[in-house]
Amino acid sequence: MTEPKGKIFTNVLHYMAGQGAIAVFGLVTSIVLARYLPKDVFGQYSYLLSLAIIFLPLLDLGGHTLYAVLGARDRSRIGSFWARTIALKVYALPLTALVLAGYYYWSTRNVGLVYLLVLLYTVAQSLFLSTDVVFRPAEQGRAWAIRRVLFETASFFLVAVAVAFFHVHVASTLLLLVTIAVFVAVIWAVFTVVSITNLTWAEFLAQFRKPFDRAEVRALWPFALNTALWVFYYRETNLFLENFGAHAKTDLADYRVSYQIMTSALYIPKAVIWASVPRIAFHDEQENLDQFHALVRETSGINTWLATFFTVGGLLYGERLIGLVFGPKYAHLGLTWTLFDIVMGLLFVQQFCTDLLNGIRQERAVVYGLVAGIVILTTLSYFLVPLYGAAGAGAAQIIAGAVMVPMNFFAVARRVGWKNLHGIKLWRLALVSVVVAAIGFGLMKLNFYLAFYVSAVVFVAVFGALSYLLGALPEQFAVVAARLARRAGLQH
Repeated sequence: MTEPKGKIFTNVLHYMAGQGAIAVFGLVTSIVLARYLPKDVFGQYSYLLSLAIIFLPLLDLGGHTLYAVLGARDRSRIGSFWARTIALKVYALPLTALVLAGYYYWSTRNVGLVYLLVLLYTVAQSLFLSTDVVFRPAEQGRAWAIRRVLFETASFFLVAVAVAFFHVHVASTLLLLVTIAVFVAVIWAVFTVVSITNLTWAEFLAQFRKPFDRAEVRALWPFALNTALWVFYYRETNLFLENFGAHAKTDLADYRVSYQIMTSALYIPKAVIWASVPRIAFHDEQENLDQFHALVRETSGINTWLATFFTVGGLLYGERLIGLVFGPKYAHLGLTWTLFDIVMGLLFVQQFCTDLLNGIRQERAVVYGLVAGIVILTTLSYFLVPLYGAAGAGAAQIIAGAVMVPMNFFAVARRVGWKNLHGIKLWRLALVSVVVAAIGFGLMKLNFYLAFYVSAVVFVAVFGALSYLLGALPEQFAVVAARLARRAGLQH
């Protein structure tokens, strides 16, 4: 068994760099599209992307998650696990194509060019994401980041040039351009995978030809189910707004903007989770209980602090920032953004619990939580979306998340112990949040044009400083803060 190498913090920085590229380029691309496209075209483009993502689990069939988990626990076989992932996709491709064709025939009575473009994008994204089976378990955050930067820069360049300079206003054309960008990143990523794993062609073919036995299918199905359920949970709101929204196209556009901001913030804790969970899974496999419990506590504390920081900051400044960045069409999202900001806070906790439960082979608990969440979300969306549009969708997601998060949190606690889920004192963090929110809100009310910007800067600085002084800062952040303070001459 190959031992993990390198510091987790270094890997976190690599993931953050990649996530930063996603956030920046994804956000800038969305800004270009929101400003240059009519709302109905922007909404249709969002719908096509969401539709493709919803069908990804049919190509994955649980392989991404299962083989990534197995690779983290047995690092000597990562290359073989990736080859097995590709084999599974080839077998699943006819099923995916057939089901997608059925959906298009049922919804539009037309299985044509747009269907083929959605299928092609789905295949491209599936190949792109398959390299996570190597990059994450091998703790190769740098390679992961380079792959993301390649995709995001290529996508931004193609889409921005097409819209801003050639005035392309057709959603299917934009989807084709993004698909080309995905394949650019896939080519680089596959070559890198082969280099990291030293995978030979003979070893690849051996995994490709090996039949899937009953034991492997039994291992795959919970991961296949929870991946499918998670994607559906994440994306079904788009489908409801498309088909049942009172103002479908404009609701989709408002939702897309709120969703883009929310997911950009969620990239930050993902970096911590992706860097930590493979090491947690390794310690669990080796029964290194002290290291296992310590790393769970550290990751939980960091995730909780980040969730609080971004949620409180989003409530104070999110709507104003959206109006400044996306333009006057989106300057008054109001309740819609407030609801999705709360959803964001819930998803911070949810994605931590999901990744951790999968990593320590408690994947069935994820399935149970997602089933409950989807039932609630679907039922409420059916009634709320036709009446309240994007705001109704946000309310439905909050209620669903308020059920799912405790279910998953209790499942994690049963496995790792309650004391290992409190990396920081929650009451101290709550006190910091109340005090800093009051200060930030008060500064925003001052009657001069810099008040908003002054308030935002003060919020960031005071939240960090007060967390440190009151002992609400995660230990790893506190160590970094102490070093910075010593270098600045503020502490001896």
